[in-house]
Amino acid sequence: MMDKFQSQKSQPTAKRSFSTPYTPAEFTLITDRDDETYQHEIIHVEQRSPLGWLLLQEIIQVVLPALVLALVIHLFLAQATIVYGRSMEPNLFEAQRLIIDKISYRFRSPQRNDIVVINMPIMDEMLVKRVVGLPGETVEIHNGIVSIDGRELNEAFPHNLSEYDAPKVTLGPLQYFVLGDNRGNSNDSRSFGSVQREFIIGRVWMRYWPLNQFR
Repeated sequence: MMDKFQSQKSQPTAKRSFSTPYTPAEFTLITDRDDETYQHEIIHVEQRSPLGWLLLQEIIQVVLPALVLALVIHLFLAQATIVYGRSMEPNLFEAQRLIIDKISYRFRSPQRNDIVVINMPIMDEMLVKRVVGLPGETVEIHNGIVSIDGRELNEAFPHNLSEYDAPKVTLGPLQYFVLGDNRGNSNDSRSFGSVQREFIIGRVWMRYWPLNQFR
């Protein structure tokens, strides 16, 4: 009996080594997968979210549509301009700022007494004048009095008269006769002739500056 006990006691036994910690394989796999995912997310964020990219997105989403809208308004709807010179006194004065209505004349023709903005190819700048003669009419000026088709034109708006003559002219289908309200100090159809419809940009819609002259 004692021999049997000693025999069992003397048999070698397997000893577990604690030099390397035991870690289950599946736990190691999960840890490795999480590390890779984490590293991938860091790289993904760094590549997709730089400050320059965010700024570009902001410009595309906000600034670009605003610029496009402003361009459409400028080209087709309205435009700002400044009065230069004294040719439209006493109704418009130098340095006043105006808004031009560019869309109305897409649906109707300019009317008599409209104050219009003209872009003449022979001029270096746009002109602001008043429509006096319409297509097909005969315009004549004698001693400062304007006649349309032989009848004196009733000009109810304030204007500065001057005694001058202008030869009789019959306007074509798309021609307009324009004058400045300050007749003694205006470069208008008396000097450069009738104005083609295509050169009329639009009509003066409002004065917005100075504010005390807003209307």
